[in-house]
Amino acid sequence: MKFNVEEIYSKTESVSEAAQRELREAVINIMENEVLHLGSGATAKVYYLDDNPDLCYKTIRTTEVLVRPDAVDSLPPKYRAIHEDKKEKGKRMLGVPDTDMPWHLSLEEEMRIQNEAAKLSGVKIPQGFGRINVDGVEDGDGYEIKDNLSCLLMERIKGVSITELIGKGLLPPPGFNLDRFEKQITEFLEQMHAAGIYHRDLHDGNVMIEEETGDACIIDFGRATITRFSEEDPYVDEVIDGEKMRFVNDNLFLQKRVIGQLKEYLKYRGLDKSAN
Repeated sequence: MKFNVEEIYSKTESVSEAAQRELREAVINIMENEVLHLGSGATAKVYYLDDNPDLCYKTIRTTEVLVRPDAVDSLPPKYRAIHEDKKEKGKRMLGVPDTDMPWHLSLEEEMRIQNEAAKLSGVKIPQGFGRINVDGVEDGDGYEIKDNLSCLLMERIKGVSITELIGKGLLPPPGFNLDRFEKQITEFLEQMHAAGIYHRDLHDGNVMIEEETGDACIIDFGRATITRFSEEDPYVDEVIDGEKMRFVNDNLFLQKRVIGQLKEYLKYRGLDKSAN
């Protein structure tokens, strides 16, 4: 397969040439061979750079397979599986059912909103440094494969998500204080909403506790928005052909999926008093 790589770095001073080179090699490797990743959601996966541990990158992959009926057996095995799963021509996200395609911003727009949120104070937001777009094309006998990988390079948060903390039965990092943690996020959401920014996916996997400080961190702005008018409903978007999609309220998610679960977990572990 032939690859065309487009690189756009908004903050080159934060990304060394060595890191750029490692990232180029890494994304090509992902296109050719699946590699270990830090975590994954419905649409995207996040990887780390071995030689640049302060950086990580988020990827979204879209693959299109066009093939004549008599040429299906000629497809490379990975792409034959995609074609057989889909049963028809068209695009699909790798690993995501066609009937349940999750909504996600372009990584360019995600980086723009994420960096706006990072300008606010009180909660750690990873800075986005640039993006890479890789297009792979393969023409075979009776088939054509178009494979695209979009990649967002950003600061790596060294911490644990609430999902991981509870799921693995971990202890909170030293210095963690539940009251301070809740206050940090609540006040940050007030700032963020006042600036017209809404996260809209603030579940327990997207809220982290920083290892060194015990402070709150928020990641994954893939469903975020910046409102232009005060009368807009920030939790409703026009998605495709006028069909509306409703997102979950930030404050509701915070209390039910983050703070509520965290309080119950700390109580279960007998840490509810020491964490306050």
